[in-house]
Amino acid sequence: MSARIYPESDIKKAEAIRRRICKVAGITLEEMNMSSNSPKYSHPRQLAMFIIRQLTGMPMNHIGPLFNRHGDGTVKKACDVVRDYKQYPKVELLINKVRYHEDKIRKKRRKNGKKANADN
Repeated sequence: MSARIYPESDIKKAEAIRRRICKVAGITLEEMNMSSNSPKYSHPRQLAMFIIRQLTGMPMNHIGPLFNRHGDGTVKKACDVVRDYKQYPKVELLINKVRYHEDKIRKKRRKNGKKANADN
């Protein structure tokens, strides 16, 4: 059984999600990847793992390495934790903002694709 290679678009989407969450949380990508368990760094990291999983469908063992984590245990725990604190309005709002941004980009790409096809 060979490992699935994920499209470049999924990797780019994952990176965009990480950057957006860092910006909102006021941390850098390097800080997000640190091994610190401080909530200042761990909560945004967990949220990013959860959103990447939801929006790309990437398996957990492919998401972990994006955060310098090995295996899928860390990602599974992150997804479980986020499901627990999804009840908080700020977390749900952030998730919806990321989804809205992704939908907006998708619509813009479709629109640009149709224009390019019409020009041919």
